[in-house]
Order: sequence, then structure tokens, then C-alpha cells
Amino acid sequence: MSSEKLINLSFNPKLVDKAKHTDKAWFREGFQAFEATLDELEETIKLGIAFSYQYRDEKRSAKNFVASDFLAVDFDGGLTISDCLALDLVQNHASLIYTTASHTQANHRFRLVFVLPRTIEDPQELRFAVRALTERLGGDPSATDPARIFFGSKGGWSKQLGSTLSSELLDELILDGRLEVASDSRARTFPVPNRSLAKIKPEQTIVLSDGTTATFGNIAGHKQVHCPFHVDYHPSAFVSGKRDGRYLHCSTCQKTWHSSASRPRRYNFHDFDDFIKAIKSGAFYKGDNELVALERFMEPHGIKPHNISLQDGTYFEGPDMRLESITNGVTFIKSPKGSGKTTFLENLLKPAPDALETEINFADGALQPDPKQEDPSKKVLLIGHRQALIGELCERLGLNCYLDYPESLGANVKAEKKRSYGVCLDSLWRVDQMRYDIVVIDEVEQVLGHFLSSTVGAARNRLFEVFFRLIRMAKHVIVLDADLGWTSFNTIRMLKSLSLEEGQGPEAKEPEWPIQIVLNERKDANRKLHMYESQPHLVAKLKQDILAGKRVFVTSNSKKTVDAIAKTVEALAKQANVDIPHLSITSANSKTESVQGFITNIRDRILDYGVILSSPSLGTGVDISFPNETQEIDCVFGLFEARITNHFEIDQQLARVRNPREVYVWISPQCFNFETEFEVVVDDLLRTELATGIRYGFRWRDRKSIADEDPFLTMAAQTTVKNRASKNNLKANFIRHKLDQGWDIGIVDKDDSLAQDGKQLLKDGRLRSKAEEIKKVTSATVLNHVAFEKLKRRLNFQDSPITESERYDLKRTSFELFYRADASPEMLELDISKTYRLKVLLFEALAQASKGGTEFKKKLPTDKQDDVQRTHVKVIPDRQVGAALLHLILETTPFYQNGQFNPSVTYSHGDLEAFVDLSLHFKKFVEGQFDLNLRKDFKTKPMQHMQQVLNLVGLRQEYICSTKVGSQKIRHYTLDRSALRRMQSIVDARAETAPWPSLDARHGFEYSEEDYDWLYTYT
Repeated sequence: MSSEKLINLSFNPKLVDKAKHTDKAWFREGFQAFEATLDELEETIKLGIAFSYQYRDEKRSAKNFVASDFLAVDFDGGLTISDCLALDLVQNHASLIYTTASHTQANHRFRLVFVLPRTIEDPQELRFAVRALTERLGGDPSATDPARIFFGSKGGWSKQLGSTLSSELLDELILDGRLEVASDSRARTFPVPNRSLAKIKPEQTIVLSDGTTATFGNIAGHKQVHCPFHVDYHPSAFVSGKRDGRYLHCSTCQKTWHSSASRPRRYNFHDFDDFIKAIKSGAFYKGDNELVALERFMEPHGIKPHNISLQDGTYFEGPDMRLESITNGVTFIKSPKGSGKTTFLENLLKPAPDALETEINFADGALQPDPKQEDPSKKVLLIGHRQALIGELCERLGLNCYLDYPESLGANVKAEKKRSYGVCLDSLWRVDQMRYDIVVIDEVEQVLGHFLSSTVGAARNRLFEVFFRLIRMAKHVIVLDADLGWTSFNTIRMLKSLSLEEGQGPEAKEPEWPIQIVLNERKDANRKLHMYESQPHLVAKLKQDILAGKRVFVTSNSKKTVDAIAKTVEALAKQANVDIPHLSITSANSKTESVQGFITNIRDRILDYGVILSSPSLGTGVDISFPNETQEIDCVFGLFEARITNHFEIDQQLARVRNPREVYVWISPQCFNFETEFEVVVDDLLRTELATGIRYGFRWRDRKSIADEDPFLTMAAQTTVKNRASKNNLKANFIRHKLDQGWDIGIVDKDDSLAQDGKQLLKDGRLRSKAEEIKKVTSATVLNHVAFEKLKRRLNFQDSPITESERYDLKRTSFELFYRADASPEMLELDISKTYRLKVLLFEALAQASKGGTEFKKKLPTDKQDDVQRTHVKVIPDRQVGAALLHLILETTPFYQNGQFNPSVTYSHGDLEAFVDLSLHFKKFVEGQFDLNLRKDFKTKPMQHMQQVLNLVGLRQEYICSTKVGSQKIRHYTLDRSALRRMQSIVDARAETAPWPSLDARHGFEYSEEDYDWLYTYT
């Protein structure tokens, strides 16, 4: 570059060297605009004078940003100067390097300056460009805002590098930096793979895992490579995709860059339907190399056009099937809600009245069929996913519901009952050794998705093995869903094709089980949905309708929202002095007797209430309809947050009321860019706890070939792809879905006055909900050991409903068992979401880590670990690993030494440099272990970062005083003694006594020999 090129920037002559500022106002004011050459910039830096971007009125702030002709990246103890200068990006595009005031030979601290080919005048463009450039170089992520000060370095070393950033690279950086990787779930913060807005060019040089190089456009197939978008010493990326859609994905960056020579595919929610219709019409034919997305899983598909039924009726016409003569095969039925799917099953499966049992004998040995005589009746299994629905469905289909027959029954009785049986996925172990003629899966997409839920947890591998065996051995499988798609089709087809012997792949021969498909595309005519632009506005509308005496059904994917509105309804009734009968159904009470009784007879019982509120716990498949299609429900209200459920699940929640007069909905407009390439999602699952049971682990193989051999991984990946594609643009996807169904969508603009009223209603409702929860727990009964275990068994093993008071009895007893203390309102407020218990456990683990020596140190991430170990530490939370990491970081602070917190020590900003440096060094591991997003400004605001870290173990810091050094104000802190005292007393109490002896002593519980025998047997 020419040294005469003028650079738009600002200097502040009053800020000379970082440690010598004398007036706080100088940090904000006095940033004088200049056009300087690179020589002049270097000379000014060596005088120790600070520089920055140009600002309006010389006042430094993001909103006052005017222009910049440079980007700067800070390095604080990561790369060495020589390593940095060896990077292609630095050699080809950097203009100046200089050491900062805190640079030492042991810890290199320096800054790179990149002169731009054009002036940036948009502060967001600057932020995006610096963010992407910092990520690629491994610089300090906190130094990316458009109001950054760059201090000079009097007497420091500097060198001009002779290059400028190219226009092409600047545009690429701005695009790439627009995307900030995010998590696909509100329940966790650790990010999942996201799709970059920037593209990778075919001529981009890529280093392969074996050290050879190739251009991106010339890499064929699936190859493991070093990521070109960050300093990648271990190959953390791979190249994959079809010829028309190649891409590079990096698991460290958590980004995918698609080829600039192709247009990346976007997920098509109609792909399955379109594919089936193309086969029916005879228009579909593709070779193996032409198959895209999930089409490749169709081969060998076994689908014949004459086995496809395309319909568009109010009620679908099922295939001609008879229970007594049913043949081998699989039947897929996709038809809208309320179109007769359950009626079809009822006609197929329900036996004639004279075939039903008239007497039930529960004695062991009763109902023993002659083992030598073959029973001609068909064995039928129904698999569902909601306890609340399985009983009613079994009754309609003439099946025995597992909830009605405890496992304590005699073996012969159980075996007989299980010949015609309905069971939820979580309890599939009950039929582990059974073989059925017919397996029916109702709401199949929900059933398969339930395998990935947190409620299944560690049991998912065992349950999936049982599921695999049942499907593989069944004579005929019938699956039904209004939203049936690739996930269901491919999973069932794959399970039917695979051998039961582990390690064997799909059968080579054409399947002997024909596939039938019913696709009914009914349109809903003359239906309108009102889409609100503001959530508080919709809440205010809800208030108006409730007070007007309308019967309303409110549904949300947020339990907190449901709880808040429930308390708002109570407050409205009190204020208006009217009776508003209401019922709230959430995960907290869905298993209680009162709610179970309501769901069982929902069509009649719902008329007893003016307001019904529900979360997803009121499962799909609930049909709230009335004779002659009368409109007993005036209004359905839906309030849905992003990153919780997909748009199909939202539609299911709203459609529980079949024919309401009005439908009002608010959906979060948040958009994301989660990657939906199948192989990328497979790679992501292989790196998380979800797939730890998969036998291929982290050993590198191309991700498609692994998925082809593992039905669980294929199912999990397809489910995740669909969910992420939906969540990327939740609101727009839902609107398109309803338009496709024939609905008219009306947009309701925000009313500021009503929105303000709704905002206050939600705030007050949340406070009331919290206070009510605490009151109910403190009023509950503490259970003795026997009563507690029996109640838990009813809930968890016998699937029996419990009363609401019993639910709170369990809550209070669990609380006192954990804390070894009586339930007080103060402690319950801390514990209400159970996050404080996790803090207590981490505090205890931290104490162990401080004493654990080398054993705990082995758990820490090191450069010597292989990719498997480092990835495991990065993405899979482990309390011992987290405690060892936390111990190491806190030891750099003045108040934590030898595993002890000292609240007598005062500290300030300057005492936390080592703490900040180590936090930066372990940033990815800290975020993964603690599900914690480190603040972008944690280097410049270490006190806020410190509070984040202390909060992990239930502690906080307390401001003590301020002192002045010259005119600079320095704030001093200590650990809050009360928070430390409370945590220490809890930990001491837990260490002093075991849970039950502590509770028994406080409440005077005594036990008989019979009690001890029962506990010995069942606990």
C-alpha cells in the first residue's frame, strides 16, 4: 500500500498511554477527526496517544460513529507475534502491527491495524467486519464495538506490513460478521451450527487433514480439512455436499460456508408431499447422483404408484384393510386434524362387542392360554407419547391401556393383557420381549421427536432398541400424523430394512413389505386467523374478551407465560368482583387427578370454565369439538416464543379447539440462521451428549455414511433438521403453513396504549405466580420416607395420577431433603426454579476440586488432548470438569486461595487481569461447561464478568467504596458475606447429615419393621 494514503480516524492527545489518563471525561470527549497517513499513525502511536474511529462532535459513542478507514484486532496472550505474522491473512492484508503497553516476552500482547479500501460509514458494518476478522485471527472478541479506544504505546515496537484489506475481503467479512452464532433452544445457550451469510469461493485454498492443499472447488466427496476461517492447528472442519451445493463446515467456528458457485438449498417443508405426488404421477425419476436432501433415503423405497392414494376430502378414505387378513407392509397416513384418522383405526382394530371380555380375574395364573394351541387373534400394539391421551384412545380402539394394569400383576395376566395393548413411548420397556402383528404409531412425528426430549434422557438408547425390535418384527406397521414427513417415513422404512444383528446394514434385496401411502390435502375454507404484531397488545385483547364474558382457550409454549396469565385471570376476577372459572394445565400439574379427569372428559368439562390455559403438556391429539360443529369456544389465543417449539407444534396446540369463533395469535418474529445440511447436523449430534450412545464416536468418517448405518442417528438428525429449519423463521413459516391450509391471515398492528396495559398485566401476573408457588410449598405436608417413596413410585413407575396437594408434598419434602432444613419463603424464592440447587452442587464440587490434586487437573482441557477429549470438555457439561476449570480460573483472583473464599479481601478492576486472561483462554470451555455466554465486553468490564462467574456458585460481590488516583475513580469490591455465609451453611449442613436422618430428626418420624422391609425392597 502507499504510505501516502489518507486514513479517516481520530486522535485524543489527552489520553497518553493506557495507565496515564487523568480525567474520566477524556474517555468520552476530545476525539479529534484527522486524515492521517500510516506513517503518521505509527508515529502517533509511539508517542502513546490514543486513536479511534471518527465521531460526531468529537464524542466517542456508537451512536456518534461517523466513519473509519481502518479495522483493528487485539491479541492478548494467544498467538505470538511471529505466529501471527506467518498467517496468510496477515501477510496479504494487514498494514501495521505494534505491541501494546502490557506486552511481555512471556505474554505477547499486540494490535494489528488493517487499512480499508473504502470508508465505512455504517457502525453496524464496522461491527460486523471487526467481529468476523477477529474470529478468523483468534483475537480478542470483546474489542469489536464501534466505540472502541485503541491506546498508544510509548516506546513500544511496531512494524508496517505493507498491505491493505481488499474490497472483496471487506465485503465478505461484513457478510460473515452479520451472523452471530446462537443456540436453537432457550433451554441452553451453547450455540449450534449456523449458516454464514458469506460464501466460500471455488479458488479458496484449503489445507486437508493430511497436510496437502487443494482449492475448495477441486475437493470431491467428503473430506476432513483445516478451517480457513480461523487459526486451525487441528483439522476441525470438513467439506461435503453435492456438486450443486458444496460447503465447508467448521465445528470450532460453528459455521457453514456454502460455495459461491452454487445456491444453497433451503429446507422445503413440502418436499415429502411433492415427492409422493411425483411418484404417483409417474413424473419422478432421478439417478443416485441427482437425489437431494432426504430423497436419497427413499432407495430402495418399495413405493409403487398404485399404492399411493391422493385425496382432498373433509374425511380421508382409508385403505381397504381387514384385521383378520392383514398382510405384511407399512401404511403411512397423512391427513389433517379432525379428518377421521382415529375413526379409521377404530373400524380396523376394535373387536366386535361379543368378543370383549366380560370378566377380569387378576389372580396369577388366570387367563392362561394353552401354549400348544395357536391363538388366531392378532396381537396389536398402539404407541403414543402422551399419558393424558393414551387411555381415551385405547378405549376407543378396544385396547388395554398400560396405565390400567400395573407391572405387579402376575406374569400370565400381564402377557395376556399385552396382546392388545396401548403404551406411551417412555414405558415401551414394558413390551420389550413382545412381538406384534400390528404396530400402530399415532402422532408419529411427535413420538419420534420425543426420543430427543430431556424427559427420556439416558433411557433413549434402550427405548430405541425396543422400538427398533418392535417395528422390525411386526407384520404390519401403521403410522399416522397430520404433519407426517421425511423423518417418519425414513425412520420406519430404515427400521424395517435393517437386520436385528448389530453391525449389519440394510438388506440388499428389495423389501418384501409393500408401502401404502394415503396423502389427504384438505383445505380449510372460510377460516381466519388474526396475527398480532405485539405480545402485550394480545394480552390486553385477552383481558377485554375475558371481562366481556367470552369463553376463551389460551395456549402457549411457555409455562411462565401460562402461569402469569392464570394469575392475571384471578386478579381480573377479584378486581371486577365476578366469578371467572378457569383451569391451567402445564407440566407442573398435568399428572394430577383433577387435570387427568378433565382431559378424559374434556368435551363436557370444558364448558364448566370460562378460561382454559394450556402449555404443550396438553398433548397433541386432544380433540375439543362439539356436536353439530357448534362453536362453544369463542376465542383461541396463542402466544409463542422463539426457539421452543416448531411451527407444526404451534399449529397442533392451536388446533386442539376444532371450531372456535375467533383465533388470535402472537409469534415471536425472531429469525435465525441455523444450519440445516444433514451431514452438518449429524456432525453436531456426534459431538453432543445426545449421540454418546452411537458406536462410531468421534473417529472421522464422512457423516452421511455413519448416518446410513445408524437409524437412531438418522432419525435424530432429520428431526433436528426439520426443527431448526422451522425455528429459523418461525413466524413466517407458521403463516405460510396456515395459508397452505386455506386460512386467511389478518395482521393486527401494535396499539401502544393497549400494549402498555398488557405489559403490566404480564409483569404483575409473573410476580403473583411466584408468590403463589412459594405459599403452596410452605403450606404442604412433609412426607416420611415410606410415604415419599410410595408417592414417587405412583408417579414414575405406576403412571398413576396424583392430587395437586400431593404434588406440593413431594416438592416440599424434596426441598428439605436437599437443604437439610425447613422450607422457608426466603430459601424457596432462591430455589423456585431449582437453579440454586445446581449452584450448591457446583460449590461442593469446587471444594473437592481444590483438594483433588492431579486427578482433577487431568480433567482440564489441554493442548495435548486429542480432538475427542477437547470437544467432549467443550460441549458436554460435567460437574467435576466444570469445578476443576472454575477452581483454576478463580485462583487468579485475590479473594480465592487454596480453595477458600476470603470476604475480607478488597479488589478492583486492576486486580482481575489474570482472571480475565484465563477466562479468555478457556472461553469456549467455560461457555460449554456452564452454558454461559461470556459478555463481549468482559475484558473492559471485568466486574460484570466476575459477577457472572460468582453466580455459578451462588455468590455475589458487594461494592465497598471508591478511591481516586489523580482524577480517576476506582471502585473497590469484596465478596458479599451474607451470600457466602448462606452457601457455606448449606454445604456444611449437607456434609454433616444424610438426607433422611436429617428430615426424620426435625419432624420426629419413626418407622416400623414393616416400613424398613418395604424400603429395603423398593428403594
